[in-house]
Amino acid sequence: MEELPILNITGGILFYIGKIIILIAVIIALYKMKNLGSILLFLGAVSMIISDIAGFILVYYAGTVSPEQIVKATSMNSIISAITYILFAVGLLLFIVKSTKRVST
Repeated sequence: MEELPILNITGGILFYIGKIIILIAVIIALYKMKNLGSILLFLGAVSMIISDIAGFILVYYAGTVSPEQIVKATSMNSIISAITYILFAVGLLLFIVKSTKRVST
């Protein structure tokens, strides 16, 4: 049981390292090929990180109010997170379609 906080912290750190690597890759893609797909990729990656931080803060402060507020905050955060992932996914799809058209023509 003593290792649970270490595992939780390690998982969180690895999760954010992955998101930062994705953000770096998206910035490179935006620099190399500016199109709607790369812009949506960038906005999706940035909004994912911002929504994670905002969600953490929101749930923390909701915990000071009541358990019911924690459930509401968690639900709202999951909806916002889903929207940011959809934005990223649409950007990725458009980016791949645009970049494969360039290669094939």
